[in-house]
Amino acid sequence: MKKTYKLICIVLSILFLLPISVYGSEHEHIMVEDFKAPTCTQEGYYNYYCSICGYSPEEAEVLPKTDHRVECWTADKSANCLNYGREHGKCLDCGALIYRSIEPNNIHRAKTIYAYPSTARSDGEVLIRCEICNQILEKTVIYRIKMIKLSKGRYEYDKKPHKPKVRAYDRAGNEINKDSFTVKYDKNSRSVGTHKAVIEFFGMYSAEAVLSYRIVPRTVSIKKLKAKKGSALIKTEKLPEEAQGYQIFYGQDKSFNKHKSITVKSRKQLEKNIKKLKSKKKYYFKVRTFSTVKDEKYYSEWSPVKSVTIK
Repeated sequence: MKKTYKLICIVLSILFLLPISVYGSEHEHIMVEDFKAPTCTQEGYYNYYCSICGYSPEEAEVLPKTDHRVECWTADKSANCLNYGREHGKCLDCGALIYRSIEPNNIHRAKTIYAYPSTARSDGEVLIRCEICNQILEKTVIYRIKMIKLSKGRYEYDKKPHKPKVRAYDRAGNEINKDSFTVKYDKNSRSVGTHKAVIEFFGMYSAEAVLSYRIVPRTVSIKKLKAKKGSALIKTEKLPEEAQGYQIFYGQDKSFNKHKSITVKSRKQLEKNIKKLKSKKKYYFKVRTFSTVKDEKYYSEWSPVKSVTIK
């Protein structure tokens, strides 16, 4: 019994002295980490301390909440060049709806404005402006209209309507697009006389012009030319229906710089005896038809020239 009691006393003494040796100030610290990861809803922390005595040389470091994880964003309001936009998405971790703003961008909504249309006297200006912020994005000068012309100014009567094409050019010599103007012709554009083409510009241009062209009767040839003593007999082909008469030019000069003329006002008189011509001299002849419309004569082209030596 004495031996058993003595053994118990020795064990109790060791157990009593162990905490003093273990937790006393003379032991070596065994440091361990203490870490809790932060989430998008809770803060985390990081710390380290002695696993024997619990001693920690510093306060625990607080780890801030993480950002929400959103993979797919849906736009509620698009941003533009002037205003913020807004979009939302669902967090993959906590399931919360997250909203965020979209900063203004440099995407403008362009609109073309014809600030100053080009005219025949001054250049115009085209502005491209943003409809949202009114910023001028581009400025272009439209050169003034310098010239408008018809493809043809004279037609020979053929019972068909004639409508010459219109071409317009700016002061830089560039042809103006045909989509920038309209052309209106006379309802009757087939008869002998003067006809009009009314050109009206629109869009980038602002101008109106009236150009004229003529339709003249058909020409005829000299069918017969016979020399006589001191005269010459000239006979023409049958006059076309639109002609009211014809004119004869004659002279000793082939170029007709010096000439005389005779006008025959009857459609039926196809022969004409021309007197007072010098004998033994060569004379040249040519004819052209005419038609009178509103007191103005419209002449055809000249016929081929024929010549004869007077007896």
